[in-house]
Amino acid sequence: MGDKTLRLHLIRHGKAAASAADYDQLRPLGETQARKLGEHLGARGQHFDAVYCGPHRRQVHTLMLCRKAAGETGQAWPQAATLEGLAEAPYEELLKFGLMERLPVDEALQTLVRRVQDAGEDRDALRTHMAATFDHMARLWHDDEFNREGMQTAREFLAQVDDALATLLRNHSEGDVAVVTSNGVIGTMVGRAGGQMPGEGPVLMIANGSVSVLRASAGALEVEVVSDTTHLKGEPGLISIL
Repeated sequence: MGDKTLRLHLIRHGKAAASAADYDQLRPLGETQARKLGEHLGARGQHFDAVYCGPHRRQVHTLMLCRKAAGETGQAWPQAATLEGLAEAPYEELLKFGLMERLPVDEALQTLVRRVQDAGEDRDALRTHMAATFDHMARLWHDDEFNREGMQTAREFLAQVDDALATLLRNHSEGDVAVVTSNGVIGTMVGRAGGQMPGEGPVLMIANGSVSVLRASAGALEVEVVSDTTHLKGEPGLISIL
């Protein structure tokens, strides 16, 4: 008999309301991304033995739309278990408040913000510079060079994600498990599977409404797929990161 194989399908929620007072809700684009993913998974006959979801509304809404779309293709998803460890890092707080606190004393950040402002209507340049700005702030947070009072530290977040990953691996030794969560959680789990230390490489890497797959077999955890957006390609404007 061969070794048992477990595949964790890490689904990032659809695009959320980044510029709104309440970030924790899907934009119409995010709803479309979630439905497209559900349709795609259902059409290819993807079966899940279990489903987990983080506690955020944008994560729960994404799961609901994915499940409904997959169900319309004849694929029924199990009821989801909420896993608090799938909650996102405090990136919203880091950008909404931390960036302005850091800006007066950080020349590199000042340059990045100017590039965002100068991008104007160039959407590609805007995405590139916004991602670089996010990455800069996230690196400061990871390196303990910036932390607001009461904000979750990078060390605390990494421990939370490690606990969530350990729970998934403890609960399941084979089959296919869907995990609906967010960018930071997926990036951290992918990094762990790929042997990457926290803070290495770009932090912002996982597309909205995408799926990444980790394979666990014979005691090893490996990366099989990262940020797959096959289901969104061919339709301009459906792929987003921020």
